Amino acid sequence: MLPSPPSQLQSAFEEIRLLGTRFHKLRVEELIGYIVAAGQQERKTIVANVNVHAMNFAQGLPWYQTFINQADLVFCDGFGVVLGAQLCGCQIGSSHRMTCPDYIEDLAKACERGGVSLFLLAGKPGVSEAAIAKLRAIAPNLRIAGHHGFFEKQVPKTML
Repeated sequence: MLPSPPSQLQSAFEEIRLLGTRFHKLRVEELIGYIVAAGQQERKTIVANVNVHAMNFAQGLPWYQTFINQADLVFCDGFGVVLGAQLCGCQIGSSHRMTCPDYIEDLAKACERGGVSLFLLAGKPGVSEAAIAKLRAIAPNLRIAGHHGFFEKQVPKTML
C-alpha cells in the first residue's frame, strides 16, 4: 500500500525520465494503493500511463508531454518503455510495467473496500458496459460507471 498520501508523491516513487517524458517506478499493488488513496481525498489527481505510442506522442506534441510530466502519477504500460529505460541505464524491470488486465480486478475490489467509485473511459461503444458488468460480478458493491472512448476529434488550437 501507499506509504504516504498522493500529495507527497515525489518521495514515494522513483521518477524515471526517458526522452524528456517522466514516469514512476512502481508495481501494480502500489498503483492500486495510490489510486484508492487518491480517490479518498478531496482533490483532483491525475494518474496517467505511458507506452511506446504515448512516448511518440509526447515527442511530437509538446502539450501532451507537458500533460504527462505534470500528472500526479505516471505508470509504465508498455514493455518498450521498460526496454528503453533499461538501455538508458535505469534499474527497472518487467514488474514495473502493468496493463489494465494486470490490475483492473484487484483495483475494483480495492475501490469497493475503500469506498471509492470507478469510472471507465475506454474502447468502442459497448466495451465499457461489458467491463462494468464483469467488474460488478467481482465487486458487487462497487460504485462504477463508464463511457466509450470515441469522441469527435478536434485539433488543439496550439497545432493550427
